[in-house]
Amino acid sequence: MSNTRHSSEIAAIEILPEDIPVTMPELPVRFTLDTVQQFKATSDSTRSRILGIIQHQPATAKQIAADFGECSCA
Repeated sequence: MSNTRHSSEIAAIEILPEDIPVTMPELPVRFTLDTVQQFKATSDSTRSRILGIIQHQPATAKQIAADFGECSCA
């Protein structure tokens, strides 16, 4: 039996409207990298760019994609 679904079988994913605020958790002002996995993760150029985008304010995936020029969102 195949796990592949036809497009008619896949339910649409509901997307939140733009005007719904996102509440961010309290995060430490500084975070110290101290494991090989953390250094490896942050040394990736895409991840580093994302961290730069969200460094001072939260952003949705759509906003991050727009900053990358990957989103043709209206």
